[in-house]
Amino acid sequence: MEQAKGQIRGYQPNPRMMEHSVPKGLTHVLYADDLMIIAAATPMACTTLCQILANVKNQTGLTVNWGKSSIRFSPSVQGRLQRWMSRIVRMHLAMDSWKYLGVQVYGKGAIRRGAEMICTKTAQKLEGWKAKCLTMAGRLQLINSVVVAMPLYLISAAAMPSNTLSSMECLIRKFLWYSTPEKRPIHLVSWERVTTPKAEGGLGIRRLANIRPAIYVWKARNARIFKGIKVLPQIVAVRAKTMTEESARLIAKMQNISSIQVNKGSSSN
Repeated sequence: MEQAKGQIRGYQPNPRMMEHSVPKGLTHVLYADDLMIIAAATPMACTTLCQILANVKNQTGLTVNWGKSSIRFSPSVQGRLQRWMSRIVRMHLAMDSWKYLGVQVYGKGAIRRGAEMICTKTAQKLEGWKAKCLTMAGRLQLINSVVVAMPLYLISAAAMPSNTLSSMECLIRKFLWYSTPEKRPIHLVSWERVTTPKAEGGLGIRRLANIRPAIYVWKARNARIFKGIKVLPQIVAVRAKTMTEESARLIAKMQNISSIQVNKGSSSN
């Protein structure tokens, strides 16, 4: 896949179909996992989408599993129109919350429920590991390699509630120091010191609240639009009303750590 990067062109629909707000390109890689298609809620768009998927099937041999597929509409779309368009695309109407690649993406409190599910799974996993049978080094290894990695996907896909992240870190602290309802040992080192990188004298446990900003900054540093000299002025020029509170905080952090390197010379802030 790495060698084929940028060489997979996929199936391009007829330009006339672009008038109906359908996907601009489909490739067989999309069928490797769940596929979500967003289009206008019109009968013409549904018909055009079916034609595109049929053409993809004819050219690649890949087909849609209609039995596992579903469709959801905006609340503003009338029920009669929803039923009509669902019959056009041969999908059942999804009335409950949606999951995409394991993450709740639709429904009231979807992100909160997904975060609580991760927290519950983390607690169950920690209980099954029998902390009393492990050394401090063993518990630390499990935390860094398994526990901290469990919520990574959800954190990268959505903003998890801060109280859920705090609850997960509380579970990690109890497991690290082998704390039980009957036995509550003294934490010999502060949590701030424990989460400090090993090179600076800590244990290297990552703070869950810092992962999402780190992902944003990493993506920004590696995105094409961030390879020009005019990047920071463009970011600063974004109107505050178009940004969420989280985006504004992340942009402020990126301004503090970003720099520009001219050719092979030294970096300048």
